[in-house]
Amino acid sequence: MIEQLNLLPLEEFLRKNINIQEAEKKGLIENGNYEKYQLVESLYRKVFETYIESIFSFEKIDQKLKNSPLEYTKIEEEKRDIYQKTSYIKSEYIFIRNFYYIERLNEEQLKIFINHLNNYTQDFESELLEIVKNTFKTILQETTEDGKKPLKVFYGSIDPSYCFSNGALALFINYGRNQSSLEEQSFMENKIKKEEYLDTLALSIEKELSYQLDLPVEMKHYKGKI
Repeated sequence: MIEQLNLLPLEEFLRKNINIQEAEKKGLIENGNYEKYQLVESLYRKVFETYIESIFSFEKIDQKLKNSPLEYTKIEEEKRDIYQKTSYIKSEYIFIRNFYYIERLNEEQLKIFINHLNNYTQDFESELLEIVKNTFKTILQETTEDGKKPLKVFYGSIDPSYCFSNGALALFINYGRNQSSLEEQSFMENKIKKEEYLDTLALSIEKELSYQLDLPVEMKHYKGKI
């Protein structure tokens, strides 16, 4: 099981507003060791993103982008955001940017996740999915160090391009540079059309996923390294 998980690096956990006291109380962080937190967070993310894929076809979106004459190339691996690199969504362009504060799970819920990590023989998959469905709206909320919930959060630089409503599912479409050479005017015309198309596409994705999840969904698009 563990080798099948895509773990976020430790530095990502250290920069988040994890409730350290709560995480230590529940055994997710022990003497400064975040390993159990990393594992449970990754498993929670895997269950949630697998669920998202079951209710929405990211493959169809990928095909639209790949086949578009406007030319949406895949971004190079080394330029991908760490959340894109560790994403469980099978998409070359789209990934979820939220962090999951799994210390907010209760002790019984965490026990089920940890048992699954320990490779117990019981099949916990349906239980895990049920827990995720009942908790993800709380788990993905951002809080400040003093426990307040800001209205807006930045998943990246302090820039409108990275600003999302707190509590919303935050999605990015990330794509690479044009492979064909376009002259300046043609390049700008193509750039405008690309962004207009992505704006329309993002709105349709937001609408459908928001309806399916009963949760605000916000999607932004970005060319190059985020």
